[in-house]
Amino acid sequence: MLASPIMNPIALLATYYAFPDTPQIILARIIGGMLIACMVALTFKWKPHKLCMAELVTKDEENKLSTITNNLPQPKDYQYGSQNQEGNKKKIFLLHVEREFSQLLIYFSAAAFTLALFQVWIKPTFFSGSLDVATPIANALLLVLAFLFSLCSTSDAIIGRSLSNLFPISAVLGFLWLGPMIDIKNVYMLRQYISTSFILRLVITISIVTYIMTLLFQFLFNV
Repeated sequence: MLASPIMNPIALLATYYAFPDTPQIILARIIGGMLIACMVALTFKWKPHKLCMAELVTKDEENKLSTITNNLPQPKDYQYGSQNQEGNKKKIFLLHVEREFSQLLIYFSAAAFTLALFQVWIKPTFFSGSLDVATPIANALLLVLAFLFSLCSTSDAIIGRSLSNLFPISAVLGFLWLGPMIDIKNVYMLRQYISTSFILRLVITISIVTYIMTLLFQFLFNV
């Protein structure tokens, strides 16, 4: 879940397109992304979340649970049964599309608004030149922006390129690492299936590990 957006071939091609003169960025994104994903996964293996420690239910308990679930009231627009004809299935399909689109639209719109605001007003006003702050602060700032912007992993490299004139490369890499792993829209989608405590731990763990990786990269390569 964490590594696949970064390892996406289209995302890697977009990164190469954004940084044609520095192919090392692609290699750093691949290696750093894999290391971050593995370290985050290991923290959950070393100390499993309570969501992962539930005992397996017996067959009888599973049957009882299935019976209870089947008897729960279903939303009217999402009822399934043998009485549903092909026309009704098409209607249900369209209702699902409409529901998912309407729920996600607000998050994509908020991300687009934030990004446009940054590009048009915030960046020219506050970041007209090289950002004169300590690297640790710059790294943390871009991690926050990566979470808020909620960019697609196939387009964040373009924004990262524009930020490379303002921030150190270590901060830009943090932007390219964290964004595909966790952002506002990912949190929303995870909330549909996973407990809030698990998501909170996931966000904090990814942020800490990514931040440490940016500091390590800056220490090793001084960029």
